[in-house]
Amino acid sequence: MVGAFDGVAAYAAVVATGGLVWQIFTWRRSHWTRVLLEIETGAWPEDPDDEDPDYLSILAVKVLNRSHFPIRVMGASAGPAKVVNLDEQPLKLEGMPMVRNIVVPAYDAIDIFFDWQTLDYRLGKDRKVRVSVYLSTKTVKEYFSDHVGVWRRLGRGLRKRISDMRRRLTLR
Repeated sequence: MVGAFDGVAAYAAVVATGGLVWQIFTWRRSHWTRVLLEIETGAWPEDPDDEDPDYLSILAVKVLNRSHFPIRVMGASAGPAKVVNLDEQPLKLEGMPMVRNIVVPAYDAIDIFFDWQTLDYRLGKDRKVRVSVYLSTKTVKEYFSDHVGVWRRLGRGLRKRISDMRRRLTLR
């Protein structure tokens, strides 16, 4: 009789501990700052009112707030990944938001734009851009690269060489 109650007590202790751990996890998760950065290149019209505008190459960074509370973006910068202090500041063209002290509501996003031509010129061989977004509580960094990796290029070359060899062998 005592053995049956021991099993029920052990089961109840495990379930209670699991429930407590789950409550602590969900509470901590609701108080985390969760920010995602989506980076892509594109074009932006220099004068949106012009019928045939000239376009500027830009690096667009979307800052997504996935927290349950608003966040404050204090600033942003972009630059080559291997260079420490050479950072490009965001563009300030007509229609683009200023990136100073912006409050992003919960589950919302803002866009930040950088001049891609200037960044592209400074990248060199590495071809990797480091984007940093400075929040009031932390800094979020993300990397962007627009080139095909070395292994992918080697794989393409190997596939082409193998298919050429097969073609030569079938012609004989």
